[in-house]
Amino acid sequence: MFDEAGEAISGVRVFALRSVYFEGRRRLLPVPGAPPAMTDDAGQFRLLGLTPGSYYLRAETRETWTVTEGGADQVMAYAPTYFPGTTGVTNAKRVTLAVGQEASNNDFALVPGRAATVSGTAVDSQGRPLAGRQVGLTQALRAPGGMIMMSMFGGASVAADGTFKLTSVPPGEYNLQVRTTTDIAGTSVPETGTAPIVVNDVDLDNITIQTSAGWSAAGQIITDTGMPPSVSRDRVRITPRPVNADVNPPSPPGPGGPGPGLGNLDSGRVKDDWTFSVTGVYGPARLRVDVPDGWIVKAILQDGRDISDTAIEGRNGDTLSGVQVVLSNRVSSVGGQLTDNNGAPLADGTIIVFASDADKWSEDSRFVRSARPDKDGTYQIRGLPPGEYLAVAIDYVEDGMWNDPEYLDSIRRYGRKITLGEADAQTVALKPVTP
Repeated sequence: MFDEAGEAISGVRVFALRSVYFEGRRRLLPVPGAPPAMTDDAGQFRLLGLTPGSYYLRAETRETWTVTEGGADQVMAYAPTYFPGTTGVTNAKRVTLAVGQEASNNDFALVPGRAATVSGTAVDSQGRPLAGRQVGLTQALRAPGGMIMMSMFGGASVAADGTFKLTSVPPGEYNLQVRTTTDIAGTSVPETGTAPIVVNDVDLDNITIQTSAGWSAAGQIITDTGMPPSVSRDRVRITPRPVNADVNPPSPPGPGGPGPGLGNLDSGRVKDDWTFSVTGVYGPARLRVDVPDGWIVKAILQDGRDISDTAIEGRNGDTLSGVQVVLSNRVSSVGGQLTDNNGAPLADGTIIVFASDADKWSEDSRFVRSARPDKDGTYQIRGLPPGEYLAVAIDYVEDGMWNDPEYLDSIRRYGRKITLGEADAQTVALKPVTP
């Protein structure tokens, strides 16, 4: 890594990011198991633990300095910079790795920019100034599987009239976040507000942050026989999956507990009577249910309507009550063997079984499953709901790509059609394809 003068620079964090479909759109996300690297005194970095695939390199540092222009001091900082030396993703160059390959000489220089002042007003859900509260400046890199990399960049106190001002903010993408406790109808309610901002050499003003209590969902878990499940309730949990977590991304822990996305630690846990409550949900979300092997989610009902795969949203402070999560132990399966063109078993490859109806393709969909073959080439996928499916074996696919509707659409022409009934078992022999 170099600075703008071509001198090696130490203490710079360098990330390897993948283009992944996550939370409703394609994003650049950090790679689980491959932490960022820090440049040494010679400006060198080394990123380890990367699987085969294509990556973008991004470098960032909090270093600032002051220059004098026209008799006035101006704080400067480095913008987050992508290889080969650009602040925009559209001009970034990908680095592609094959199995066992080492990519070297990926040198690039950081791009300097003007630090900015960010100001605005913070109010609660009733429009009252959040005097004395702290507006924090954070960055969050999220990835599938619950991975969160959180950075804090200081903050500012809210004045009596609700105004706030942060100075010397380096270029980059941030979330302004504030938390409070508001009295609503005699009840103390925690609220959180977020405003995403992009700092790029220009001061930002007139930003309004309004907190919200979010919405909740509550109900009971039953089986399709009407009886409680014959499993430990600790092995079942309900989680809201945001359609777009940018509406209110996670905030760091602090006074009053975690912010949205991290939520109440009891949120989603099943109680002794098999009731549950999911709290602190912001924006539209789908309810996802984690169940042990041998069980599936047959339906999620609310007032007789199946909302299993529907994005739902409540108003500030509302509770979606009467939700019924119906589980079943009548589990279907798809299995078989992966072979080459000569009929020899293959232990390498990924089998993807997905609904033929594209409307059922969503992140963590019940209608999309993947598996790897064992040493004898055999595979098994369990827990798909009844319906029409396509089965495809891919010689190599990056983990999680099957969450991307565009990817599924690109491989559907290779699919073997199968029909699954309730508790059905299908055997499908597959040969790998290279899309």
